Amino acid sequence: MGDGMNNYVATIYEKKRVGDAEYIYTSSYTTLGEYDEETQTFIDRNGREYPHITSEDCIFGNEDKGFANAVKIKEVKSMFTEEDGIYTINDAISRYDELSRESILLVGITPEGVSYTRSIELGCHIDDEDYKSYIDFASDNPELDGVKFTPDKGISSTEIDNSELVSEEDLKSGEVSPKIAAIMQELGEGVYSLEDLRKLRENIRLHREDLGVLLDQVDMLVTTGDVLEGVEVTDAPKKVEEFRKPKKVKIPNYIDIDTLRDKITATVKGQDDHVERIITEIIRKDRNPEAKSRGILLTGSTGIGKTTIMKLIAKYLDKPFFEIDTLGLTVPGYVGKDIEEELYRIYEDAGRNLTKVENSIIYFDEIDKKNSEKNSDVSGRGVLNLLLKFIEGKKYSAVKDMKHSGETVTIDTSNMIVFLSGAYNDVYNRLKAEHDGIGFGNSVKKGDVLREATSEDFVKLANSPDEFIGRVLIIKLDDLTDEIFKEILTDSEDSELLRQIELFKELGVELTYTEGFLMKLVKNAKKKNTGARGLKNAVEDATWAAYNEAYKKANDDHGLDIVTLTEETVEHPKVYEKTYK
Repeated sequence: MGDGMNNYVATIYEKKRVGDAEYIYTSSYTTLGEYDEETQTFIDRNGREYPHITSEDCIFGNEDKGFANAVKIKEVKSMFTEEDGIYTINDAISRYDELSRESILLVGITPEGVSYTRSIELGCHIDDEDYKSYIDFASDNPELDGVKFTPDKGISSTEIDNSELVSEEDLKSGEVSPKIAAIMQELGEGVYSLEDLRKLRENIRLHREDLGVLLDQVDMLVTTGDVLEGVEVTDAPKKVEEFRKPKKVKIPNYIDIDTLRDKITATVKGQDDHVERIITEIIRKDRNPEAKSRGILLTGSTGIGKTTIMKLIAKYLDKPFFEIDTLGLTVPGYVGKDIEEELYRIYEDAGRNLTKVENSIIYFDEIDKKNSEKNSDVSGRGVLNLLLKFIEGKKYSAVKDMKHSGETVTIDTSNMIVFLSGAYNDVYNRLKAEHDGIGFGNSVKKGDVLREATSEDFVKLANSPDEFIGRVLIIKLDDLTDEIFKEILTDSEDSELLRQIELFKELGVELTYTEGFLMKLVKNAKKKNTGARGLKNAVEDATWAAYNEAYKKANDDHGLDIVTLTEETVEHPKVYEKTYK
């Protein structure tokens, strides 16, 4: 490969067919990247690979772009002098890009199989006899990226003046913001270390559309170590749109969010948007380690799928997933489990694979049960205060039993993705009461929709420590409607009703149900406030008697043929409609 990532500059050309094996290439943009001399491939900084314009892959393949003129960055700078108005590497690359636009390339293969490249300067006359192929092409394509084709005059183009720099008027109009200008000035004065620049580059990439010029400059500083001297705000070139519009971005370890979401929501119903949000946050944390110092708090009613979602996402992402018994946790020195003991248990569950443990998803369930008014509550608020360090990242001396000396292992939580969950009924019931105007007035109404809970609500209404709530991103899952309950029963991959239908089918019996049966199950689940969690037991209770009869008579010539579950079956399992063979 090349000497290092982004150490080269190359011009990317767009390909237009003008003959059986002839193409005209016009300059699209010039960018930074890496050049692989062995394969003659250019990889831009976004991972997009381009073949050379004269390669067979480019001429005979389906590629619509290729590269040419790959040159080391420092060599580009050496091509120009201050007399040319070139003071920085960025200036040199901009000028290099301008030069590439002053001509187009005719690339082809002769009947004898010899490849050739001809440079055609814009504005010059081209003899028809030499380039018959593109003359025919001209009648159908009178214009090609600013290049005008005329059969009698060849190729011509108006000269493009790219020398204009950013002026004070441009700054005032927002062409380059004052903040960007200030950073560019600091770059020129050598304020930043190489490590600072690397971090700055990653932050800039998050806002790439707005900071294109600065990104190019930081890239060059990081990859070459050059320091820009005497940079003035007015020396900054205007941003070139082509530099920031890659057609295709090659993301390493790419995760198809839509496909993963569909896999999860085939089981968990009614939470599609929240599932997608959770997947996205995990991806962002994996790509930005600093974000792992914040946890994610999943809230919402019991039985809506919080734990199931997390287990399935971890499964399909092939990530280690461990639950910690939050209810049993206490601060050190008191009856209960210490966090060090829980980490040691995870270490053993992971087969003593420390790497697996330290790169896992950790899940604290029922965290809302730890809320209390006093910091002195050793099994409540005190635990939440301790978890702050866990979330932020801390090295623990994990041990099997804190009360007795034994083997210890150091476990660092810095790279863990931490999720916590809780119903937080105190918060949501209070907000609902406010919304309905029961004793609290109607001041919090937002139309007819219950307003979103704020961080302040969790602090005031649930007695959550302010520092703890400030360290987590809160995602509230939706309550289950009657239709969602029915979908869980009839369409979820984890549906107990569908599982029972298959079990009856093995006995040669068709199991059916009425709408009344479904609605009765839904009504009972909502009454018991168990969410989807109670549906499995309810279905098993309602079908045991029918299964008992079907199993006993499975080998009878006149055994059960069809069983229909009705509304009454929910409360009285022995009451169901049936027909015999």
